[in-house]
Amino acid sequence: MDTTFPTFPTQNSWPSAGGGTLNSNFQPDGPLINATTAIRLQVQWSLATPGGFPTAPTIENHSLYVSNSNGTLNKIDTELGSLLWSIPLSDYTGNLHSVSLNSTAIAPEGIVVGDQSSGTLLALHKTTGTLLWKTTIQPSLDAKITSPPTIDEDSVYVSVSSGKSPSSVAALDMKTGKLRWQSYAIPADALIRGPLALNSAKKRLYALTSSNGKVSSLTNTLLVLDTENGTLLWSRNLEKQASTVTDNADNNGVTLFTLQINGTTRDVVAIPEARGHYQVLDANNGTILWSIEVNPGSTNSIVGTSFNPYKSHIYVASNATDPQMHNAHYLTALDAATGTMLWNIKLPESSHINTKHNTGGGIASSPDIVYTSLPGGKITMVNANTGEILSSFDTQASIVSPPVIANDALYLGFAFTDNTGKLYKFTTQENVQISNLQRNQQRSLINRMSEQNDHHDEHDGDGSWSYSGSGSWSGSGGYGGAGDYSGGGAGGYSGGGAGGYSGNGAGGYSGGGAGGYSGNGAGGYNGGGAGGYSGSGAGGYSGNGAGGYNGGGAGGYSGSGAGDYSGGGAGGYSGNGAGGYGGGNYSGASRR
Repeated sequence: MDTTFPTFPTQNSWPSAGGGTLNSNFQPDGPLINATTAIRLQVQWSLATPGGFPTAPTIENHSLYVSNSNGTLNKIDTELGSLLWSIPLSDYTGNLHSVSLNSTAIAPEGIVVGDQSSGTLLALHKTTGTLLWKTTIQPSLDAKITSPPTIDEDSVYVSVSSGKSPSSVAALDMKTGKLRWQSYAIPADALIRGPLALNSAKKRLYALTSSNGKVSSLTNTLLVLDTENGTLLWSRNLEKQASTVTDNADNNGVTLFTLQINGTTRDVVAIPEARGHYQVLDANNGTILWSIEVNPGSTNSIVGTSFNPYKSHIYVASNATDPQMHNAHYLTALDAATGTMLWNIKLPESSHINTKHNTGGGIASSPDIVYTSLPGGKITMVNANTGEILSSFDTQASIVSPPVIANDALYLGFAFTDNTGKLYKFTTQENVQISNLQRNQQRSLINRMSEQNDHHDEHDGDGSWSYSGSGSWSGSGGYGGAGDYSGGGAGGYSGGGAGGYSGNGAGGYSGGGAGGYSGNGAGGYNGGGAGGYSGSGAGGYSGNGAGGYNGGGAGGYSGSGAGDYSGGGAGGYSGNGAGGYGGGNYSGASRR
């Protein structure tokens, strides 16, 4: 059965790079994160991995799919923050260097991922990760898939480039992987980069080429192809060079949308270019409607763009540099119909990382907020109407993926200079509290089932996926600094050491030390002070009284008695004793 791929994501999804076939990077739903609640965003969970996350995740309901730089594709539970499976692409391609640095795409039939070490496209089963099909589109040794997959109805579209052969756009059958057509961009020096954009109703596919050091009639050009057979319908050579700010193809590409201009409805295509040049064309014939140079006078590169159809605004994140390569990051709002600049702000810099050679980053928006992730590891949230900075979070990463919005939450992947990475989920303070309770209940059930079946935890193994790490929110209502929700102390996510999620040490999430999230010390979020949310009185939600939900009495949900949920006795779910679910490493990588 043919299924039309969404032009925009739904509240519980982000199915492809750019959020959908229009590549708008816009989430229309998700009312819990707005200009009022944005200052209360907190880290719900974070996952540290052996390889970084230079690409944006894709999401369907409570399943998140993301590839990392060590060549694996991973499925993660968005509620628990736990790894469900991790599969090396080399298992299916036979190429030890296989890696995907672009987003996957989620279709009803499966997950589609491209290999940047070969011209191979793969489809995997969403539940198990088993191979459904693989197709080598271009067999040359230096061929690579250079765009994230774009899916519509029963076809998947990607671009393929190599140093020797001409670049091409290919269409494959989504169910079988059979090649339907392949259209070549001439000459070979023209590279096709960035997400493709698709107008399903008019059966048109838009691709952007950039030069490989040489300029010709089809370098730095917009190509418009017929989706039925790959025929080139028309092309438009750009005034400036197409933006090639990074090898991560999730960031920049053409965006399709509809505008009311002088009382007439027009389909348009927006194009980011090098040196901060941005223009909007008629999508039917390539006529230039308007163009603008963002931050004129600088050697400026566009990091990412987003279109808000509710406000008819275009948001442009740019990385303006002087000849000494000192970065200055800007966010600009434009009127989509006229190109008029509405506001332009300088974004806060990372105080921890020298951003001279950093790459990556991107942008996404919702009705009220613009989210930017920039080189240097800082994520900033901005009021979409006024340009006011609401809050920012510094991850101290060197490469940042484009942000993704789904399930009333913000997801971001990062890569560090030591080839490790971390994936974050941010949500509102209220959602964190609800999700923590739900997560604990689910983990309790999982643990009990595991004990009954006498199975080892499926996440045990070499190489831990930990929830620990540093990072802090800044600005009004900021979350905190060191020792935060996923604090960096020894003991890991559920360990017993200082900073442990449910540990007994100081700063533990539910620990007994001063400042513990649910601890007994003064000032704890759920501390023991008078009036505390989960104070120490009898019957308190997380108190010490007998029978309390997380009380200290024998058998208490998180108490200290033997066999309790998070207690210190043997078998405790997150306790320090032998057999505790979090007594050692929480989980291991590559367990399938």
